[in-house]
Amino acid sequence: MIAFDQIRQRVPLLTYCQHRGIALRHSGQVWIGRCPIHRERNGASFVVWSDAHWSCFGKCSRGGDVIDLERALGGGSVGEAVERLTGRIPQFVPPPEEPRKITKKNGASWNWSSALRHGNENELATLASDREIDVGGCRLAQARGLLRFLDHREGVAWVVTDSIRENAVARLLGGRLWANGAKAKNLPDSRAKRPIGIFETIGFENVTIVEGGPDALAAFHFALKAGTEDIVGVVCMTSANAEFSAGDLARLRGKSVRLFPHADEKGRAGGLRWLAQLRPVAIHLDVADFSGLIKSNGDRAKDLNDLTSLALNDWASRQELDELMAFGPMERIAAQ
Repeated sequence: MIAFDQIRQRVPLLTYCQHRGIALRHSGQVWIGRCPIHRERNGASFVVWSDAHWSCFGKCSRGGDVIDLERALGGGSVGEAVERLTGRIPQFVPPPEEPRKITKKNGASWNWSSALRHGNENELATLASDREIDVGGCRLAQARGLLRFLDHREGVAWVVTDSIRENAVARLLGGRLWANGAKAKNLPDSRAKRPIGIFETIGFENVTIVEGGPDALAAFHFALKAGTEDIVGVVCMTSANAEFSAGDLARLRGKSVRLFPHADEKGRAGGLRWLAQLRPVAIHLDVADFSGLIKSNGDRAKDLNDLTSLALNDWASRQELDELMAFGPMERIAAQ
């Protein structure tokens, strides 16, 4: 039988990374760097935790211990990875972990987590057209692990979720409504009040917090416009009722945070609640105010996604709109 704990003690993960040439920097209680598995060039999505586990919050969406990392980099089975690490052939290799199954009310199981997939270019382009954003914003959201696609019996859906899979919200591609008339639906067993993307912001000093999946895509759109896509993380609160836990706030400590709540009664209430929670931990905090802004079709702008179709005379220039994610002084929309 493989003594996994002994192997982890014999081959410390940080020492292994050093020998592998994986550059890491200390950040709070974790070490972060570029992911060696997908050979990351920009950003820092690879995280080593103090409990000797690692996670990639970028393209890989993988994680594990030193054995899993050796297997990811060197290939082969668990037993072969152990042999390379220790020089010993194990007598027993455990079976792969069973995927998490989601149980519906009628007792049937639906493993939606393993059914999630990357979208193809046509699907990304359709989604970008639906939301009136640049397709690059959809590609970036997908690369960060916050956007996935799902083949549902009602059609192809785009899903906002993260590597934790505690919360996932799906919308049908093409702007179609679900059979029950809803625009969006939480996938089974989702914890609807949990933020999406907290762990994916670990490598970023600047964080944008938005309300709803469309605004999450818009945040990536505007980050590209401002040229700040490599320094800004995105957190999606799936409704105004979502809450930050103590652990969430700890992971946001010391960051510069910008809030984009919806410009309606519930959104403002949610924004004020998040503001109160974040004030003790953020080094800089501001809130966007959309009140009085009009879209090109004459409707009032109520959220970040609406600003992609804003009437140009509502802002002094296109430059101000394109610098929504340019972290720094923002006299036009910031409210300390």
